[in-house]
Amino acid sequence: MNDTNAIPYLDRILKANDQLLGLPALPLLFIACLAAGYCLKSIPCWPNRYIPLGVFLTGVLGNILLALGTLAGNRQVVIAAIARQAFLGLIAAAAAWLVHNKWLRKFENGTPIALDSGDKPAQNGSQIP
Repeated sequence: MNDTNAIPYLDRILKANDQLLGLPALPLLFIACLAAGYCLKSIPCWPNRYIPLGVFLTGVLGNILLALGTLAGNRQVVIAAIARQAFLGLIAAAAAWLVHNKWLRKFENGTPIALDSGDKPAQNGSQIP
């Protein structure tokens, strides 16, 4: 039933899926935080100033939910594990927000990213050598 020749590139898609499944939770959470920010941006009634709040909540709650299956032990151990997962989710969300703020926003606005500090953008948006 799993004939990978029936659909072109299915073997590549399955291989990429296996690689994603093998990733640790934090890189996936980082991508989820970026996606959540863009989803919130597309909602017209969601104010832009609250998008970072949504991204941070996605990171914290997402990482706690990812770890719920592994939490076991007495109450103090579980509370400490939840706090650790919340903190790691906060770090992933902060990294996603920082990447968006420093690099991805420049692509959205159409301004090039200078690779050298001496590069100056031209009036038409291209780089001057």
